[in-house]
Amino acid sequence: MPRVGRKKGVQSVEIGQQVLQALAAETIAIPLGEVARVTDMSPSKVHSYLVSFIRAGMVVQDPQTGLYCLGPAALRLGLAAIAQTDGIASARNAIGQLVAETGETAFLSVWGNHGPTVVHRLSAHGAAPLEMKVGTVLPVLTSATGRAFLAFVPRSTTLPVIEREQAPTKAASSVGRATGFDWGIVDRVQQRGLAREAGLLWPGFVSLAAPVFDHEGTASFVVTMLGQMSSFDAKLDGAVARSLLAMTRQLSHDLGFTPAAAKRAERQSS
Repeated sequence: MPRVGRKKGVQSVEIGQQVLQALAAETIAIPLGEVARVTDMSPSKVHSYLVSFIRAGMVVQDPQTGLYCLGPAALRLGLAAIAQTDGIASARNAIGQLVAETGETAFLSVWGNHGPTVVHRLSAHGAAPLEMKVGTVLPVLTSATGRAFLAFVPRSTTLPVIEREQAPTKAASSVGRATGFDWGIVDRVQQRGLAREAGLLWPGFVSLAAPVFDHEGTASFVVTMLGQMSSFDAKLDGAVARSLLAMTRQLSHDLGFTPAAAKRAERQSS
């Protein structure tokens, strides 16, 4: 009977990947010693890999400072990977695992012409029925999904939807902050990376929502967990919240999201 185990690979490629990952984790060029420290390798070993990567165009070295960063070949590979990655398809698969893990309903929304729009929904077995179909447009101010977008999508994009929701009794202020809405909610969502809404949109139901970011730091879509107040773990540090955040962070990572992209997203949404 054949032995079952890990497939045989090329160890040097796996080691070299660690060197590239060390460079990819930084937003600036770094010295040889820092790469060695991060990878837990000797400087001489790291240097040998860097020399080969430079020849292949995967790494460049600044002739003045001697510092290293990713090169044009790495950029081309990254762009090709982004073009080949279907974030929505990946999210649909991940939602299935999330529903199975938590026993709660989940849905996926994108920002459409009229605001947050549901593009996929998967109900947990035995979940209470709720009338929400694919194509449903959710409010931006009173849903967890909308608040997640509100916190991470540029204000110039969300303001027209806010104005429509508040018209005709409320208008937007000249600085782009809608009157009659607690913007501290949005600040807290930005800090936690998670939005929560209980009973305001759907009486008796509570929801948690978290964004998924792409390589440019844009909130491409939002994943929302939904359940009945009587049984749903709605704590921001509870099991459902942890599972949701773990999933959305992994999806963001798979779409090329980096700390540098996070800083750009923060500037754009303010």
